[in-house]
Amino acid sequence: MTVAVRKDDLPELRREHQLHMGHGHDVAWLDKAEVQAEVASPLFEAGIWSKERTGTVQPAKLAWGLKAAALSLGVTIYEHTPMEEVEDLGPKLRIRTHDGVITAPKVLFATNAWCAGHKKIKNYVVAMRDRVIATEPLSDEQLSRIGWIHRQGIYDTRTQLNYMRLTKDNRIVYGGRIGYYYGDKTDPEGDRKIEVYDRLAGYFFKTFPQLEDVKFSHAWSGPIDLTTRLAVHFQPYYGGKGVYAGGYSGFGVTASRFGARLGIEMLDDTGVPELDLGLANSLPRPIPREPFRWPGAAITMRALDEVDDKGGWRRAWVKMVHAMGFPL
Repeated sequence: MTVAVRKDDLPELRREHQLHMGHGHDVAWLDKAEVQAEVASPLFEAGIWSKERTGTVQPAKLAWGLKAAALSLGVTIYEHTPMEEVEDLGPKLRIRTHDGVITAPKVLFATNAWCAGHKKIKNYVVAMRDRVIATEPLSDEQLSRIGWIHRQGIYDTRTQLNYMRLTKDNRIVYGGRIGYYYGDKTDPEGDRKIEVYDRLAGYFFKTFPQLEDVKFSHAWSGPIDLTTRLAVHFQPYYGGKGVYAGGYSGFGVTASRFGARLGIEMLDDTGVPELDLGLANSLPRPIPREPFRWPGAAITMRALDEVDDKGGWRRAWVKMVHAMGFPL
């Protein structure tokens, strides 16, 4: 479900619903009473519920399943082998890691927020931090306070959106407060401090104030590869022998198999129709490098945190960032 958390968001949610319906998707419009009957939150003004074409995925199980499938096909997997250098040998590329060397005629760089493979990849990709918290398992009585019997995955229409889902043992996983550290750090010390997650916990209790007795058992963060397009894109390098596929911007589980397939089609120059898509043959707008990234990101993150509640300069800043080509 996508849920509107302000009345001002209803027109945009209506447009999204009409877009689904125009393509024949089975998506139900829920007014305030109907969305509250599904999941009781004082913030939810309305919602759209996609029943046929969406679902939740446990990403670790998906990764383990893909790994098992690859191994069954004879693929060799080397884990914990960071790439240190790429050398163009003409007909082949040589990839150096701290444990060995791989030489191959074609290389797909699926390095995501780590932006490895070519120095220019960072021109289009920023390594942001996405934070997540998880509650202790809810009792049947606690669950009854919010309903959620259909166990939908949910995200809201806040400018800096929150998303939530139930786990098999009835924890609520709740995330969505992104941040940035100078130099595109992918494992910053700051995200190891519990204080970073306090504001996200505050959003949780605004969403579900009736769960004030619930405690959190886990908090974590990870890097996502944000671009101005907010979608996967492809960067060919080394005369087409190497292709970077990335920039999923937080939507990677959904699009990663499409991105991988299209990256391979591009490497093999198969000419499939999908390669004619603008998504495949154009790049997002470039993003300024450091030292300009950090102050711009810091101001933007502060604005996003409070723009819905306080407006003012924050709304003007967000509009300016939009006008510069960064969809927030």
